[in-house]
Amino acid sequence: MKKTCLNIMLSVFAVVAILTSPASFSQEITAREKAIEKTVEAQIAVEPALVKLFNRPIIVLRGSVFGHSPAERVKAIEERFSENVKAGKMNTVSVQPSTEGMVVVMDGELLMLVSNNDLDPFAKDTMDSVVKDVIRKIENVLGLIRKQKDPKTNLIGAGISLAGLLVYVFLIISLRRIQRWLRPKIDRLEDRLDMKLKELGFSAYSINLHFFALVNRLIHWTIFIFCTYTLVTLALHQFPYTEPWGRKLGGYIVGIIAGLSTKAVESLPSLFIVLIIFLVTHWFVRISKTFFNQVSKGSIVVSWLDPEAALPTSKIFTGVIWVFGIVMAYPYIPGSNTDAFKGIGVFLGLLISLGASSMVGQVIGGMVLMYSRAMKVGEIVLIGEHYGKVLEIGFFSTKLHTVKNEEINIPNSVLMGSITKNYSRLAKAEGLILHSTVTIGYDAPWRQVHAMLLNAAEKTAGLRKTPPPFVMQKELGDFYVEYEINAYMEKPEGIFKVKTDLHANILDEFNKYGVQIMSPHFEGQPSEKVWVPKEKWNEEPAGK
Repeated sequence: MKKTCLNIMLSVFAVVAILTSPASFSQEITAREKAIEKTVEAQIAVEPALVKLFNRPIIVLRGSVFGHSPAERVKAIEERFSENVKAGKMNTVSVQPSTEGMVVVMDGELLMLVSNNDLDPFAKDTMDSVVKDVIRKIENVLGLIRKQKDPKTNLIGAGISLAGLLVYVFLIISLRRIQRWLRPKIDRLEDRLDMKLKELGFSAYSINLHFFALVNRLIHWTIFIFCTYTLVTLALHQFPYTEPWGRKLGGYIVGIIAGLSTKAVESLPSLFIVLIIFLVTHWFVRISKTFFNQVSKGSIVVSWLDPEAALPTSKIFTGVIWVFGIVMAYPYIPGSNTDAFKGIGVFLGLLISLGASSMVGQVIGGMVLMYSRAMKVGEIVLIGEHYGKVLEIGFFSTKLHTVKNEEINIPNSVLMGSITKNYSRLAKAEGLILHSTVTIGYDAPWRQVHAMLLNAAEKTAGLRKTPPPFVMQKELGDFYVEYEINAYMEKPEGIFKVKTDLHANILDEFNKYGVQIMSPHFEGQPSEKVWVPKEKWNEEPAGK
């Protein structure tokens, strides 16, 4: 019976406790919320200010006291601290209670008032914990001030800074000497790069990227800035007042290095895949170059590719393979998914789209020239008014060496719209026919003119004897007869010199036999007939 009554009483107490406890807990929460609300209201429209003593943060003031804003309070605190330090009142730091909060004093002199409104309403800090932290920081500051006034500290700091400066000067001088030693080697490396670019057909624009010189300068300035940064950080670390600045600078560089190291380690798997793709692509390129080189030499014969077009095809195939490799490796490049990387890609794509129209036309023109075999390197051609030997057929332009020892670059787009004469293609087998035209009046016997032209051709060096030269009467004009002398040349390289000699010999022959090279135009019908009588048809040197 007693046990039953006891159980009933316990149950009643439990129910009462359950019913009453939420109310008390709710009252506790309400009181705390009201206190936070009151503190927040006091801090509204008030700009907080940080108290810094001897370049060290002490406390953030968030409320106004006696109408003074946090910024005004901070200014007054720093002035009182400076006055106490100058007066030597820096032995003890204590705290005294006040109706507005807690008062911090130095050697009995007021330093600051920490009010309830200065506490962070959303933090768990209490007035006691905040004041203890303030006193600890002030005592630490006073210890640093004493250390700063110690001559030994300043001498040690100055000595370490001087040693750092000497090391810095030594490193900078060594860096400059290394740069002087590297510069000629980099120049030679860039010359080789420029030659390689010319082999790929980029010589028309005299491309020299100065890539290695740019990398060299970037490394030089990176090392220079890093050494300067380290020297400044070291010097700031040696003196108590500037130590926070040195710590902050050191933290920046350590954070950057740590971040880069972490990202580098995280990127190792992706970099490994990029390396594999690069090696496979390089392997394919080497195999293709070996194959096309053998085709160009005639060691391998395929029906779909001529030996002359093998090397240009190798360049195109190499470019396609590398583009495919870059596309495959792009997703694995560290940072390829960042907005900055995408922005650079869009920018480069825009530049290519704006400037690619003319470039594509040049490349297509170069490919047409290569695969149509309109000309080859070493052949003598006439393109428009430009005559010379073909030095190079690139993807963007064709280079000629003229008889005046000039080097001419003709864009392929211009070349595609011009008539090209190839003097070398048929000259070896059938010979190149050199021709020249003269117009002679009807009073000169045509047989005599033929004979004089043939004599001039026979006396001209560089013209073949067989097949023999021949003369054509191309036109019987209103005022003259047009004669054309044709002769076979031995070598097309000296066509202009041979033609000059031929013209000189023609002049000599006509002068020798008194035949006038002139085409008279009549203003009226002459009184006598302009004709050649039969007895003069075989005038010298024609003979009978």
